[in-house]
Amino acid sequence: MRSLTKFGPWLAVLALTLASTPAWAEDGAEPQGGADQESRPQYGGVGGLSLSGDAGYYTYGMDDVNARYGNGGGNAINGGLGYGGGLALGFTNRLAARVGLDYLQASRGAVHSIGGTEYTTTVNLPATVLFIGGEYVLVPLRILNVKLIGGYTLVTIHNGDESTDGGNSLDLGAVTGSGSGFQVGLGVEAFLANGFSLEADLAYDYAKIANATFAGSAADPGSTGSNGVVDYSGLVAKLAFNIYLLR
Repeated sequence: MRSLTKFGPWLAVLALTLASTPAWAEDGAEPQGGADQESRPQYGGVGGLSLSGDAGYYTYGMDDVNARYGNGGGNAINGGLGYGGGLALGFTNRLAARVGLDYLQASRGAVHSIGGTEYTTTVNLPATVLFIGGEYVLVPLRILNVKLIGGYTLVTIHNGDESTDGGNSLDLGAVTGSGSGFQVGLGVEAFLANGFSLEADLAYDYAKIANATFAGSAADPGSTGSNGVVDYSGLVAKLAFNIYLLR
């Protein structure tokens, strides 16, 4: 018992050393690539699975929408907040598949004239963006990754409509539609704690719906439905947190 007490501190140091041993050392495999492996990221790699949540700001190219609703009632739609989450699965130490779903906000004021009476309205064009693609680490550092992100996107208007303010229940018609596009950009990921990182992304998102449907207003018998362009394309700047479930 006394000998165990004597060597207790040394055993604790040994345990900590073993706990901090890199994954490649645990299975007996030797690292490949010399200096590149010395600067390899702490997490991720083959079979690594991460869960992320993100929030940021999206700029839009809503010229057609703003022209349709004119200048009355409020400012034009030029951008909006977005938030969502995703998953990434590592194929190699640098390459991973990535899928995500973001919810985008988009709204503006307008003025709608019915039977000679003007109503102050709000045009709501929220959307969901599904991203299916991947990421590649361009610069792998010990606690920092610089990576290229790109893939296919599917954008869908989510419960779009024009509604009156002040509790008026006039039905001014729904706006629906979907379209496909792409997103490409750069990300910087900083590893801050065990299995946890923060990431900043800057990307261009092409998300244009060419044939959105603007339904006719039930409250205005003279109105008719029509098609138009709703364009969520623009720059995206967002922050994300990543939790590595498997690594």
